[in-house]
Amino acid sequence: MRRRLALVVLWASACAAGRSPSSAPEPRPTPGPRPIPTEVATSEVRTEPSPIAASTEVPPPRAEAATGDALSGTWSGTYVYTTRGVGGAPGGPTSVAFFAELVVEHDHVRGSVVEPNSFDDDAGGELRATIDGVIEADGTVRLTKRYDGTAGVAHAVEYVGRLDLAATRIEGTWSTSSASGRFVMKRDRPLPRVARRSMGARSTGATSSGS
Repeated sequence: MRRRLALVVLWASACAAGRSPSSAPEPRPTPGPRPIPTEVATSEVRTEPSPIAASTEVPPPRAEAATGDALSGTWSGTYVYTTRGVGGAPGGPTSVAFFAELVVEHDHVRGSVVEPNSFDDDAGGELRATIDGVIEADGTVRLTKRYDGTAGVAHAVEYVGRLDLAATRIEGTWSTSSASGRFVMKRDRPLPRVARRSMGARSTGATSSGS
């Protein structure tokens, strides 16, 4: 009887505590891995450029500027002027052919010119002159031609033209204090023999004095 009473008391105590005497405590959940913050994960990932991709890149093409070697040499050309008729009336256009031997160093141009004497029909022969000028970055060519006094011709002529993209042609206008006209000159083969003979040894001296 006492034993039953003891069991009843024990059971009542368990009910008062809110749990059955035969129930076991529930196990605690095991914590999982902590998530990595997004900003930390992003900052730790670095992308390095591939050395193979860098080595296979092709550099962009460069525009090749005309060099002194490309411009130096013989040029043949023609300039045009208007003759005067009787009483000073305008006549027809007259074209005069010339040959120029140019030396171009950086943007500086110097050289010599030989052309037929078209100023005096009775004088005949050829005229010689020096050339000195510049080629600007945009292709503008500015030249001063000075006759050396042969047959009494000793004035200066200003030439302003444009060099084409192929660096083989210059076209523009010429002018003096009293006249003007157009001209064109092209990169040519070496001077004809008759022109070289007429320029002779004086070509070197005339080129130096005009520079």
